Amino acid sequence: MKAFTLTLAAMTCLALANSAEAATKRSASPNAYDGRWSVTVITERGPCDRASRISLGVRNGLIEISDSMAQASGRVDPRGRVAVRVAQGSDELSAYGSLGTGSGSGKWRAPGKQCAGRWEAERR
Repeated sequence: MKAFTLTLAAMTCLALANSAEAATKRSASPNAYDGRWSVTVITERGPCDRASRISLGVRNGLIEISDSMAQASGRVDPRGRVAVRVAQGSDELSAYGSLGTGSGSGKWRAPGKQCAGRWEAERR
């Protein structure tokens, strides 16, 4: 459960949007939030790991992470709003929040695991 929780917690914040629909929405110009981000995920409720940190990326507004075990879709819109949905097996979670020029924050929840919390990001 620990490895699963770490994987889901990290992807809660930022995930790879790899569907054909997302690919067609890519903009030719870089998104203001593109780049590497260090994300800290904090569990505030439930049995998931208390906290974890991961480095993730945003390219053309799409959130990137390399994990072949999960299906994910997520993006950062031009105003910095983050929305992510992740599925791994029968478990699903969602996260939302916003990024600024150098930092960001938001909330996440995984109802099937009865976990919820917040995330904080810093640009690298």
